[in-house]
Amino acid sequence: AKNELLFSRFGINYNNIKEVYRKGSVIVREKRSEKVNKVRKDTGETVESMKTLSILSVLHCDIIGDTFWNERSILLGLGKE
Repeated sequence: AKNELLFSRFGINYNNIKEVYRKGSVIVREKRSEKVNKVRKDTGETVESMKTLSILSVLHCDIIGDTFWNERSILLGLGKE
């Protein structure tokens, strides 16, 4: 329906439109780990450790399909954080 309307009235092929316009946008919080070098005050030694960052990401994807939810099961309370 919408594909036919876009093509017949405006000559626009829906499948050639960027995903941001077809799917919309969703903002999710994602956790990422990053290596951090810290200098110990008492010894002056450099120590490598991991730091967990919480990052907001804007995605242009299909949230109706299973792929989005399988990759982000934490959003449904099913996975580990």
